[in-house]
Amino acid sequence: MAPTPRKPLFRSLQTWETLKQRDLEYAINLLVAEEWMVDNVVKDDYSCLDAKVGSERCQETAALVLILRRKILGYLQKTDLTQEFKVLIEDYRVNHAADKHWGDIFTTKDIRTENSNSYNETLQSIVDYIGPYWATFLGHAHTLASFSVLSTNECGIPIRYRRLGDVLVETSQAQRNAGMGEYHDAEFPMRTEFTKVSFKLIDQLSAKIIPKNISAAGFGEKPRRCQSASEQAREIFHFSKAIKRPSCHEEYPITFGSFSASMQILLRLCWLYDIPVTVCMPRLRYDGPLSGCNGNSGLDEPITYELTSAPVIKYIPTNENGNSFRMVDPQEAGIEDEPCWKLLGYSMYHKSQPGKFLTSPCDDKFREALQQVDLNHIVSTFGFFHEEYPARTENPPDIDVLCRTMCGDNGGTGMNMSFEGGSSGCVLSPNDEHNNKNLLAFRNGVAKLSKKHDLRDTFIAHQQGPNTSYQMQHKPIPFTFSHIDVSTPRTEELKWATMLQKHKSTSEPMFANIFTAGNAVYSMGDKTEADRLMRMNNNNQKIRDLMVIHPNHGVFLRGDRKGKWERWETEERKKNQVKL
Repeated sequence: MAPTPRKPLFRSLQTWETLKQRDLEYAINLLVAEEWMVDNVVKDDYSCLDAKVGSERCQETAALVLILRRKILGYLQKTDLTQEFKVLIEDYRVNHAADKHWGDIFTTKDIRTENSNSYNETLQSIVDYIGPYWATFLGHAHTLASFSVLSTNECGIPIRYRRLGDVLVETSQAQRNAGMGEYHDAEFPMRTEFTKVSFKLIDQLSAKIIPKNISAAGFGEKPRRCQSASEQAREIFHFSKAIKRPSCHEEYPITFGSFSASMQILLRLCWLYDIPVTVCMPRLRYDGPLSGCNGNSGLDEPITYELTSAPVIKYIPTNENGNSFRMVDPQEAGIEDEPCWKLLGYSMYHKSQPGKFLTSPCDDKFREALQQVDLNHIVSTFGFFHEEYPARTENPPDIDVLCRTMCGDNGGTGMNMSFEGGSSGCVLSPNDEHNNKNLLAFRNGVAKLSKKHDLRDTFIAHQQGPNTSYQMQHKPIPFTFSHIDVSTPRTEELKWATMLQKHKSTSEPMFANIFTAGNAVYSMGDKTEADRLMRMNNNNQKIRDLMVIHPNHGVFLRGDRKGKWERWETEERKKNQVKL
């Protein structure tokens, strides 16, 4: 038998450009015709646009995707091409059903490039309409999303971002002339371009949120004093530009701006572009020390976690209540399958903690309070207590100084804030005459609230050191958001109903110490064992060792991991019977 030919080490430059073109086609098709199924398996959906680049800026990618979708659908409707292009997409998808995964593509022979002339002409007209920045953003988002995975814990909350491997591509002649070798990792320069373009697009779009009685002046060399909250957010974002250099590729920095300013801008843009919002807020009850976080404090006592509820709340923009969002039934509002700006968060509470509303230990009271809180308030509050920049940002601007420069001294004392209210003036419409609140007052009010409730760090788990396990938070957290992407209300309702049912079907808890197994993460009670499994390379053995210590944890195994474990267990049982 002839030996199987080995895969090339890297892709040709022409292949790489062809693959990027295919990703742009996939992405535009997705925005127009929604998810792509082949033999009841998802081949392309909105998760394929969830580009993860290590900058904690998922909220920007998701909102930009949804804004661009509105632009493209509007163009097709205006030119009377909607139905015709959907038919062309159907034909495209039939012809491309056998397309290879990017990891199996190394030469142009591995990619199907033949499309109908009608499809290519319509696609090109869309690309011409949206322009090069939007086309680069969308194509790069799809390509970059292929190269990494966001691992979630047993109840679906993201824990860890991980690259899947190097993306090796032939270097160009210019790159070789500059001293580079025969090939390079193409993901990192793509990250640089993607984040630059994303920042530029938000900078441009921010002009749309300015009140109509104020002209959207160009940016000067220095920050200027602004009167309205929307102006202040726009100015802060522009002058907060910073970079982070990946430790392994410092020559390819990624760009981002103030987190709080971006949340202010993006929420207003979602309102302007009539984009629905879905909030998913799974609730974790922990049993152990009442309060502690990311240290050894209290870990001598066992800490367990249980998913007790998972509210999924849907909103649509409205002109009511001072121009905001209102909670809706997705079926009645006709948005069950409408792509939304999906905010995935979590709430954590101790079974014996005091509190009411969003700090109540009663899930029913928490849900009722969450439904009554204004979406503007909860999103803005989160934006201000979240860290402005990711770790290892290079010389980031001081946002407090920027805020004082642009907002003046009116917000020096801060608003009288609570989790449930205090920001009724956070108007979203640029046409509203009350769009004149001070972001500094809001920021200072949230700072007091954050200090009172220890919200400076709400990331659900932290790694204690190199090659060690992750440790879960164990402190009351009324609410936070951990990842923002694009999804539909129907998808999220089904996902969280299924997740909650799984957890209610077992008495097996989750634990404080987390280790990775491939693209998944699992928890266990023993930190020493979790550290050992974190350093182990054999994922199958990791699961076997986990099941020895926690034999009921199989209910949480995902994908083919559960099947592998059950087959191995059956084989071991047969072997033992033979020995007897």
